Amino acid sequence: MLVPTHESDQNLTILNNLFMREEQANKTPIIHESEFAYYRYDKESKLLFHIFKKNATSRMKKEDYKKESKIELKLCLQNQVSALVLDTSNFDFPISPDLQKWTNETIFSKQNSIQKCAIISSQDLIGRLSLNQVFDKREATFISFQTSFFDSLQEATSWARDTVYS
Repeated sequence: MLVPTHESDQNLTILNNLFMREEQANKTPIIHESEFAYYRYDKESKLLFHIFKKNATSRMKKEDYKKESKIELKLCLQNQVSALVLDTSNFDFPISPDLQKWTNETIFSKQNSIQKCAIISSQDLIGRLSLNQVFDKREATFISFQTSFFDSLQEATSWARDTVYS
């Protein structure tokens, strides 16, 4: 079982517990870790978990956001991800309108394999509003994957897994 490197990364512990219950701990490694997030991939269900670290995104700059988004895109494309669980509960970076546009044009437009994106809502008001605007703009550009917001990792994972197993 993986141990969180930051004491406040409780969702990594929750993920470990979810996968242990499902006897998938060895199949769902952390495939990438950055200054701002963990990425964990469940190969069997083609789920990518993008978990933002607590107290990390407040230090983010515009270029950091872009780099993090490109990492997510690369991992989605490499692994033909069916569903993305985006844990933004610790996300507090304000995404400007130009970055929202960039995200749609550069990231979402290329995530062809994704059918669903489950988002665990940010606890930070600015972060939550920014993310809502990003996903609202995605819908306006007809980029086709379902998006839903959740309060817990368990709910988000269950909804995202329905894509794979239905």
